[in-house]
Amino acid sequence: MGEAALRAAHAIGYVGAGTVEFLLDTDGAFYFMEMNTRLQVEHPVTEMITGEDLVAWQLAIAAGDSLPLAQEELHISGHALEVRIYAEDPDNNFLPSTGKLIRHQPPQTSNSVRVDAGVQSGDEISVYYDPMIAKLICHGRNRKEALAKLDRALKQYQIAGVRHNIDFLRRVINHPEFIQGGVSTHFIEVNEAQSLQQQQPLTPIKCAAVATFLARRELQQLSRSAPPLDPQSPWHTGDNWRSNLSAERSRQILFHGEAIEVNFTTCNRQIYWRCNAANGATCGEVASFDGRDFVLVDGRRVSYASVENGSEASVFIDDNQVDFSLLAVDIGEHGEQGLGLDAPMNGTIVALLAEAGSQVVKDQPLLVMEAMKMEHTLRAPAAGTVQQFLCATGELVDGGSLLIDFIAEEQTQ
Repeated sequence: MGEAALRAAHAIGYVGAGTVEFLLDTDGAFYFMEMNTRLQVEHPVTEMITGEDLVAWQLAIAAGDSLPLAQEELHISGHALEVRIYAEDPDNNFLPSTGKLIRHQPPQTSNSVRVDAGVQSGDEISVYYDPMIAKLICHGRNRKEALAKLDRALKQYQIAGVRHNIDFLRRVINHPEFIQGGVSTHFIEVNEAQSLQQQQPLTPIKCAAVATFLARRELQQLSRSAPPLDPQSPWHTGDNWRSNLSAERSRQILFHGEAIEVNFTTCNRQIYWRCNAANGATCGEVASFDGRDFVLVDGRRVSYASVENGSEASVFIDDNQVDFSLLAVDIGEHGEQGLGLDAPMNGTIVALLAEAGSQVVKDQPLLVMEAMKMEHTLRAPAAGTVQQFLCATGELVDGGSLLIDFIAEEQTQ
């Protein structure tokens, strides 16, 4: 194939960097498809296995210089693979995802790990350009080693604010058929069940990370409200002390369309949490106050990171990313007060399930909205009254916008 590409270049007297593409048949025959008189997006793979800078070569040729090496002086060392990190939704026909990159943290680069990125945290992924975020290229002594390094680098990659394909890429490169080299243009179609996303459960380690995020967020809010000139104020302790109220706090999150209640309390730099989900309750203990953030799950210390944007939040823990929405409600702390239910994401209001002014019980369905081809039901965070709906059926709403003005019943003191 390489010899055929050279013959094609010689036949037209071509001078410069270029790429010749072929189609490979199952019997080993290959067929000319096209030639591009430029570097391709895959050129870092060639650079990794040859140790040469093709961009520098291209510039030198454009300046009238000759090639620095002859064909017989080029040598290939090891194996390299490249993946494209895209802002897209693999579970929705790979449709592009637009929005603000709240977090973009690539893996640590080295001689064997390369990241070519054109964006950074805070940038917008718009509808006007290709949604590729970066290229990740890894080199190893052989294909097995290169795949292992690629998987480790993908585990370390952190992106929040837009949908992305990192989990999809990890499933592909860890598929047994891919590992064995059984790759074709039909790979995704044939292996759809294994390569496309399946809804991930809220495991104990994910619950621990979410509880840690909620507790630390709570403590930051308490710290801001503490009297600055009174260092002995109990608000500085970080514990969930309350006068005449339970020390346990409760918050609701929306995870894959399900409202989940997370209860937690803090004491002596420890977070004790309980998570009530449809698949059952789970509980544990977390330590996460000084120095580097970490959580303890089954006695194992695991580092984590988190990011928040309005009502949306993401937690990165133990090679997992947990995306969830914060439901704007404070359960079990305040008495009668105004509460709001925010849109967990951009979507369309499908149905209003209660009347303005009506009294409802906790967990009663109030509203249904459609987003990302899924219906999400917003439920009453507590017994109370629906003051008014701030949206209408069929209306498009933005994520984080207030949808319901809700008054909770006064808590028993």
